[in-house]
Amino acid sequence: MKQFLSLLIVLFLLVSCQKEIEFKGNSKTSLLVLNGVVENDSTFRIFLERSVFFLSNEAADAKYITSGAEVKVTNLSTNEVFILNQSTSVNLYAFPFVTTPNTRYKIEVSHPSYPSISSEMTTTSKVNLLAVDSVTVIKNQENRLKITFNWNDPSTENYYMVRIKQTVSAPEFEYDEYLYMESSDVAIDNSNNTDIDGSVYPVDSYLFNDSKFNGQQKEIEFICYYYNPNTDPFNPAAEDLYCELISMNKETYLYYVSMKANMESDFFSEPVKVLSNIENGFGIFGTLNYSVKKL
Repeated sequence: MKQFLSLLIVLFLLVSCQKEIEFKGNSKTSLLVLNGVVENDSTFRIFLERSVFFLSNEAADAKYITSGAEVKVTNLSTNEVFILNQSTSVNLYAFPFVTTPNTRYKIEVSHPSYPSISSEMTTTSKVNLLAVDSVTVIKNQENRLKITFNWNDPSTENYYMVRIKQTVSAPEFEYDEYLYMESSDVAIDNSNNTDIDGSVYPVDSYLFNDSKFNGQQKEIEFICYYYNPNTDPFNPAAEDLYCELISMNKETYLYYVSMKANMESDFFSEPVKVLSNIENGFGIFGTLNYSVKKL
């Protein structure tokens, strides 16, 4: 009985000692954030906002920079200069020219309320998928889809992302999603998606470089977790599968790698800093190209 009373007293004291402490630290000064991953043969466009303290409760769109900034883009290959002083839509700045491959661009942004930012990068050439193929396989007593990508890797340094998009449409609904997949190819690093027991779990995209197959024709297989919507007798649906080979420059690749690692880090791991190539600010100024084939 005495032990029970002692336990009650300890619990009471623990509850009574709770106290809310107001945070009185100083948030860091806002800096400009530029997100501009441009695609060849498409309109050159970037998004502009300001950094926000992580404990801020202001509306998400309050950080958007829609006016007051001068956004200057210089084509360093031709010395052409383009300037916008007003966003095209919300915080999007769409320039009146099309991005070209193998071209070096410089971007500079000034605003009276924030330090000026700048960055430079060179666009890359598109790497085209030669062929894609699929076959149904059995894994762990379940149907899976084995999808094979095939392309010619240029002899330069190249960086890739691979995804497989499923587009489903039915009378009652419509949606897009990226299939979860696994690969044991030597070019794939599964260290970030391996459990403590050594088992590899699927992911919805893979990032890798060509260090293991530089300048060669590459074939790589992915085993996909796949649900066929046509098997639902109550709501039959039509579907399309699209294989995406996304080529990019090194800065964009490192940005996506760091962002993915940051999103996948848990409470017990060290926080991963997302790479930025923006001088005096945050964000990414990079380039990518899509090669898409329908299965």
